[in-house]
Amino acid sequence: MLYNRVWFNQNKFAWTVGGGFINNPGRYLVLYPTGDASPLPNPNNPTQTEGTHPFDTSPGSQFSGFDYSTNFDWMPNQSLTWRIEYVHRYASVPYFAGHGGVTSPTGYTTTAFGPGTPYPNWAPDLAHLEDRIIFVMLFRI
Repeated sequence: MLYNRVWFNQNKFAWTVGGGFINNPGRYLVLYPTGDASPLPNPNNPTQTEGTHPFDTSPGSQFSGFDYSTNFDWMPNQSLTWRIEYVHRYASVPYFAGHGGVTSPTGYTTTAFGPGTPYPNWAPDLAHLEDRIIFVMLFRI
C-alpha cells in the first residue's frame, strides 16, 4: 500500500490519495467477507460453525485484489473535520457486499427463518468490485 497526504492553507485543508494490492495464493491473510459467508455458528444448530454459503479459505485457493482511494478534508478548527472520500476496490473472487445484501430476508446472517428451515432460494450477494462515496463529519472533544 502507498498513500500520500498533502496539507495546505495553514493545515485547514488536506488531500490524500493512494492505493494498494494483494496477491495471496493461500488466502491465509484474507478475512472472511461479511454476512452469511462468515464462519459464524448457525443459530439453529450451534455445532455447525460455518455459514450457509461459506467462503473458501482452503490452502491453494487464490485471492488477489487492489484498491485505491482519495479524500479531501476541511478542518475549520482542531475539533471538527469534514471529509468526502471515494474508494474503489476489486477482488478476483466475489468478496464485497453486492446490491442484494449479505443478510437473509429475516435479518439473520444465516438463511434460516424457522427452526432448521432454510430460507428458500436465497444466498448472500457477493460482488467482485465495490465503489463508494463517503461523506463524514468527525468531531473530537
